[in-house]
Amino acid sequence: MNKEFQVFLAHASENKNVIRELRNKLVSDGIDPWFDEDSLEPGDKWREVIPKEIERSDIFLACLSKEAINKTGYIQRELRYALVAYSKRPQEEVYLIPVRLDECEIPHLQLPELGINLTDFQYVDLWKEDGYARLIRKIKKNKESLEDRKAKKAHGIVQPILRAEQWESLERAARDTAATAGFAAMGYYRNALAESSAITSSQNPSTVADENATVATLQSLNSFQSVADELGYNYRIFAEELDSPKVAPRILDKLMGNTVYSKIKTSTEAFRLGWEHSISILIDAIDGTANFDAWLPFFCSSVALFIGGKLSVGAIYDPIHNQVYYGSLRVLEDGREKGVANVWNVHTGNLDMYSGKGNTISKRKLISTHITRSDAEARNRFLRFLPKLYEEKELKGGTYMLNCGLMALANVACGNLAAFINNTTGIWDVAAGEVLIRATGGKISDFTGRDIDYGESSRISVIASESCRIHKIIESQVKRNYPWDE
Repeated sequence: MNKEFQVFLAHASENKNVIRELRNKLVSDGIDPWFDEDSLEPGDKWREVIPKEIERSDIFLACLSKEAINKTGYIQRELRYALVAYSKRPQEEVYLIPVRLDECEIPHLQLPELGINLTDFQYVDLWKEDGYARLIRKIKKNKESLEDRKAKKAHGIVQPILRAEQWESLERAARDTAATAGFAAMGYYRNALAESSAITSSQNPSTVADENATVATLQSLNSFQSVADELGYNYRIFAEELDSPKVAPRILDKLMGNTVYSKIKTSTEAFRLGWEHSISILIDAIDGTANFDAWLPFFCSSVALFIGGKLSVGAIYDPIHNQVYYGSLRVLEDGREKGVANVWNVHTGNLDMYSGKGNTISKRKLISTHITRSDAEARNRFLRFLPKLYEEKELKGGTYMLNCGLMALANVACGNLAAFINNTTGIWDVAAGEVLIRATGGKISDFTGRDIDYGESSRISVIASESCRIHKIIESQVKRNYPWDE
């Protein structure tokens, strides 16, 4: 048996005999299975051991049957632990395989905080004639490619080294593009341009503003072409509004004939495809549309750039204060990362540098958050968790539902907030803010404590803090108290 490659067998106790047979077949094929009745030692605290073994296993087999899916018990927790473990792995890596022991339905087990559902994974029917052959073939393929994946990761595509003036050019282009989106959106704020004729019963003011601001933003993106040409890169574009199948055709119709049209992608999957060789531009013309629609002055426009698949530049425009927060994560010739963050006051033209200054934060330690309206399960888990934050003395300043994640992240970066936490949000609602957080010395991660992987899912969780110390406190609370298994 190869102890360096482990397969975890999750199952209900009612299926022990079938699982023992599966264990024996795996062993005969040179695979090391983790099977509770063999692998747990006398005296082991199984509630502590099992999550660790799930985490370290190379493949998790979710062995499902009619008995298992109708049973409330530890197998449900194991499945949730496996979804969390899967979220920490590279997107191309096979980890979780549902194995049907009979003709049961794959349960609808979702962790929207991580953008994944058990039903997303293709299952194999073990009882069928070719069931085990298909399963072992996949396991062996994964085993054989493990070292190849490690090698590819170690020798992955390296971001090109840009000159200082190239970084500055991209920063200015992102800054100006974010402001363009905001200017267009403000034309509809409180009906400033009397655009009521564009508003129908199916389109509220924020929808119209968001759509038209997206069009204006996309029309202004040709400013990125010169740097892309110098680097020998193409560029690709995705906007939050293009994620809607109803809105995307209207936006594309308005851009027909514009040179930027061919670079627009209409899904996050298409946006990521080949982005290792591109400058990829992620746009959110209005973040905080509910606030915008209610005339509440807390919303923004944003632009984020990925160079060679790596988050590199971000800009957030606050139209109420007429300021653009923008910066970059520059890669130096020695491989070190240098964060640059500025605030541009549009009215006066003044420019303040935030990077390297250190945050001055109130002793009250104010925290911002957002409660999802679209997913009841995620919302209920988050609401059960939030009171735990108040158990920490340093986090008793209050938790505020500001309902605009990017503006919250900008305020964490500049020191007005201690932290922002959200259990499920879109990548376009985080990317530009992450640049600013990291450039000003803050810390940002998902709920599992790992770096946010924008290449993995459109839905992510986020913890962003003005300091590593505050981040560690919040991350510890999430680890101890977040109800993943409920």
